[in-house]
Amino acid sequence: MSPEAFVGLLATELQVAGVVVGANYRFGYRAAGTASLLESLGPQHGLQVRILDLVAGTHQASASGSSSSSSSSSSSAERAAQNAAAAQEAASATIEEQQQQPGQQPHAQPGGQQHSQPPDAVERTAAHAAASSSRVRHALAHGDMADAALCLDRPYRLVASLADDPAATMLADGAALRLPASSLCNQPPRPGRYAAMATLTGDETLQELGPARHVQLSLDETGLSLHGCGDWAGALPPGAAHVALDFL
Repeated sequence: MSPEAFVGLLATELQVAGVVVGANYRFGYRAAGTASLLESLGPQHGLQVRILDLVAGTHQASASGSSSSSSSSSSSAERAAQNAAAAQEAASATIEEQQQQPGQQPHAQPGGQQHSQPPDAVERTAAHAAASSSRVRHALAHGDMADAALCLDRPYRLVASLADDPAATMLADGAALRLPASSLCNQPPRPGRYAAMATLTGDETLQELGPARHVQLSLDETGLSLHGCGDWAGALPPGAAHVALDFL
């Protein structure tokens, strides 16, 4: 549907009172609606609209935000937004330059190899300057847990269910604890070996039932093995429903 029809749907059928979106939000057929259009359409339908600047998720921005304890959170947010905007402007300038020079040959590298950054790669670089769910998923797919934590401002937490369903029952594997892939409640990182803090939780994953313990986590396509908590296989505390794994 058109952007106008979508906003009307929010107001009339869904009875939405307010909308909070990022500055790069798009909506409607073929993503024709922008955040600024939403900001103008909202009041016409009685909707409060708040547009938030993007948050830069770069190591440089993170370091600058923690270098001075006297800096306010608003100043840090402003610097982060400026870093994200600068990255986007740089990408746009690079794309424009490439489009204006269609006959330009890629720079020759030693050994006869040629490398050039296509426009779509430049756009991805600019997009990854800002923290986003897409960037978190990309980091997980590449096993980059540091970047995922940088975007989230906390360690990434993988949750596995301890339901009584035989397909999701924990299996003791020597000193390790084996959990099948079917028990995972959210996206795991790519297969590999990771350090994590493991905590048993109740139905609510923030309801911790005991102290966290340091484990080594081995992931593959069939599931995961936790090295360092094999004793949980036969001694789960009452009410244990999940194991929460915070990657270090």
